[in-house]
Amino acid sequence: MQADGVELNIFQDVPLGHKVARQHLHVGCEVLRHGAIIGTVTSDVRPGEHLHLHNLVSGYLPTYTRDEGSRFGISKVTPTERI
Repeated sequence: MQADGVELNIFQDVPLGHKVARQHLHVGCEVLRHGAIIGTVTSDVRPGEHLHLHNLVSGYLPTYTRDEGSRFGISKVTPTERI
């Protein structure tokens, strides 16, 4: 796969709407999507690796989630230090 002219090897299936790292990301690095910070990496990620909630904490505060079936609630995510 190519991303911005850089050839990437994809190591696993990546569901539609999920992300793929274009460069090596270390724990604590902020992740940009379309120029906006969307979260912080919680474990090292290599180029071409699937990037989602298993290795990324959301940067959206507050985060709106479905709670108890049909009610919407606000879930606050602990902010991480920016690097």
